[in-house]
Amino acid sequence: MKLLRPNELKLSPEGPIFRQSRFAGTFQGVGLCAVFLAAGPVWWLLGAPWFIWAACLAVGIFVALLLPRSVIALYRKSNWVLAVHGKAVWINLRSPFNHHLPDGQTVVRLETSDIENVSIYSQKYSTPNSDGGSTSWAMKSLRFKLTHTDTQGLTEALEQERLRQPVPGRFGGSGMTLHYPVSVPEPGLILVAWRGSTMNDHVTPSAGRATEMLAAKGLPVGEPTLLRRRDWAELQGAELDSRVKEMALAGKAIEAVELLRLRRGLGLAEAKRRVEDLTAP
Repeated sequence: MKLLRPNELKLSPEGPIFRQSRFAGTFQGVGLCAVFLAAGPVWWLLGAPWFIWAACLAVGIFVALLLPRSVIALYRKSNWVLAVHGKAVWINLRSPFNHHLPDGQTVVRLETSDIENVSIYSQKYSTPNSDGGSTSWAMKSLRFKLTHTDTQGLTEALEQERLRQPVPGRFGGSGMTLHYPVSVPEPGLILVAWRGSTMNDHVTPSAGRATEMLAAKGLPVGEPTLLRRRDWAELQGAELDSRVKEMALAGKAIEAVELLRLRRGLGLAEAKRRVEDLTAP
């Protein structure tokens, strides 16, 4: 396993390259912009008070200015998640939506001899919503099980990526949140987020097709795994801390703070400190 900077890698068109879907991202971005921009005029036509349709219009304009950044990021050269070339597999630790972060060692090269197998890892979980109920989510990832547990260097590289701050003046990606698609849940295991509920996790082709293509390149494929996780309202103790840490490291710090506030009755500042403590290296 070797960590590299992006400029040290030249992707070859001969091997499969997997990317965040440009079609899905563009379609979703345009659709959301249209919905938000239409809200203000619709309320105006329905005779709503001026402050309602004006607020909706202002939100619509804000969203319309924000979402194109994510769509544009999909068309950058940095939009690739996984690539196979020769006897190596390359994983991009940096999401295309984080292209406004400073350069670093954000590519990991795995020799095929490093990989025991690759499989589909699915998990279903929930988070609190604004009504006090639950919102259900599903995430499908590719899980790389290595032939060794020497992933400390990769863990440190991921931590450095999370600590990087945007370069002043560089055009932002999502403009709101940062996206971290790669994680090391335990030594010797690498998860690459593949298909979720947002445009930030919609890698093409599907995870099933991806494993077929990787198998054709000689990589062993393991059995798929489905994990149904406990509802957020039932979490407590170490299990709660583990979920909060996982959410924060995946770029969902706001949701992690809210989960702690609801489950432990903490104030906002205290919950933020707790999340920082849980994610500290």
